[in-house]
Amino acid sequence: MKNLLILISISLLIGSCLYKDGPVISLRLKSERLANTWKYDNYVINNLNVTESFDSSTLQFTKDGFIYKTKILKDSTATTIGKWEFDEKTSQILKMYLIDSTLSTWAESWTILRLVEEEIWLENRSGTEIHELILKPL
Repeated sequence: MKNLLILISISLLIGSCLYKDGPVISLRLKSERLANTWKYDNYVINNLNVTESFDSSTLQFTKDGFIYKTKILKDSTATTIGKWEFDEKTSQILKMYLIDSTLSTWAESWTILRLVEEEIWLENRSGTEIHELILKPL
């Protein structure tokens, strides 16, 4: 019994150290922590804060792997849909495959720095651009 408790404790510690900035421990699956509707709390591109441009935007991740990016415009709402998954090799990468209303498609890969129920910290480096994104539940 004592060995079983030690084994469980070690497993929890190893699994919980996945993200650089936490959480220290979580009993919820990462997909359960991600599944929610999120608002842009802070969005920085190359040290320039662009959060204001995303004030009316949301990201919704569903448990079954769908993503909905919504932006409310003056007279309409624009929604981009797609699928999301964690990278098979490392659970620190969140991959999104998106399609918009013009049938344009693209993929995004984000490094997960923190994934808890109250917030997500993501980072994307492509070329010379560095995107840093913090999401909070809507």
